[in-house]
Amino acid sequence: MKLKILSLHLFGISFFKSSFPFAVFLMLTFIPAFAQFSGEGAGMENDPYLITSVDELQEMNDDLSAHYELANDIDASATADWNDGEGFLKIGPTNINPFLGAFDGNNYQISGLFINLQQVNIGMFGSVGDGAIIKNAHLVDVDITGKTNVGGLVGFNFGTVTNSFVSGIVKGYWNAGCILGANAEHEGASGLMELSYSTCTLEGIPDNGSPSARIGGLVGWNPGGKIVKSYSMANISGGNDVGGIVGNFSGYIEEDEYGYVGNTYFAGTISGDSNTGGLFGTYYAGGGDVSAISSYWDTETTEMTIGVATTEEGESLNIIGLTTSEMQTQSSFEGWDFEDTWSIEEGEGYPYLQSNPENIAASNEKTYYPEKFALLQNYPNPFNPMTNISYSLPKAAQVHLQVFDMLGRNVATLVNERKAAGRYTVRFEAGNLSSGMYIYRIDAGNFVQTRKLMLIK
Repeated sequence: MKLKILSLHLFGISFFKSSFPFAVFLMLTFIPAFAQFSGEGAGMENDPYLITSVDELQEMNDDLSAHYELANDIDASATADWNDGEGFLKIGPTNINPFLGAFDGNNYQISGLFINLQQVNIGMFGSVGDGAIIKNAHLVDVDITGKTNVGGLVGFNFGTVTNSFVSGIVKGYWNAGCILGANAEHEGASGLMELSYSTCTLEGIPDNGSPSARIGGLVGWNPGGKIVKSYSMANISGGNDVGGIVGNFSGYIEEDEYGYVGNTYFAGTISGDSNTGGLFGTYYAGGGDVSAISSYWDTETTEMTIGVATTEEGESLNIIGLTTSEMQTQSSFEGWDFEDTWSIEEGEGYPYLQSNPENIAASNEKTYYPEKFALLQNYPNPFNPMTNISYSLPKAAQVHLQVFDMLGRNVATLVNERKAAGRYTVRFEAGNLSSGMYIYRIDAGNFVQTRKLMLIK
């Protein structure tokens, strides 16, 4: 837009002296017009745009300062075929051009959102600016891959995210989190995430031989942001600085200052090459008071005896590792509000948020961590040209997932790496194959299973 305005000035000024009408014509020609939102509403706080489809969701990029609400559940699985396989275009693409409005998901679900873009600030929202609000956003079965600042909901957050959750698969190289890639302080205002949770599979992806870094169950990198009353039950694997809540936490940690994490817990699985902790991979206080953050991790599901791998010398964090039984006991969570914020069914599940309509954490932990190895039937089946293959691991294992033709020839290798315990979904693209029956096979530890799939063109 700046280039257009500059061109208008350069062209228009010479005509103002000799041909005023023509200059006006040029002005009208070069003035940009925002695209009209195709749904209902006016984009105002008292009359927001109502989003009813994934296409209307994508239209949010046309007005980044407006107010939006979901009017129903959104099936976003079609985004896997958008933009030559890159998927959904992030809302608020950069920190210079962020989302500055308000989004209320109204507790409806957005399912199957797909993004595969090796860029910075990747998520449903790329960048969220100071003053923006995202609430009641429920993202289910996302499949999001990026390079730096990668989150299921937001890549880089300076605003407020509340009462939201993310499930599915999130992958990134640097600063990757299930919900937020980065949550930062900016000019006196601090990015805030509260009353939110994640159950995603989070994978740190190496880049050109360099290990992934700053991988966290809620937030990858938290330089001065605030994370309160939230939890993660993610399955996490990464390289360096890997944490159940935050991969790399820097800044002050006082409740009334920037950089605060409080009333959080992690009860998922986690593995990393170095600097791996039950809550934080690496923590740098920046000179602040680091007391009373009241956060916990499950020492049994994580197999972690430390809550933070690397801290500044002399710092002391109020973080506590508990057994699964202790994590499912209310009295273990000192100072937590079990009247208005949290609830728990003791002996049956972990604390869950009262504002969370799914109440996922109230269920037995076996709901989230598979009891046995399994290879599921692909879907859709028959298919053309893309299908999804899911598998489950009750414990970490070296996984080989391959596709063969009926003559036993390997036509695709979908997975060939070590995976943490959890549930995974892999996308199989068969555009270069002929119609017919194929066999897919998984080898995971001592577990082997095969299934058939049908490609019809």
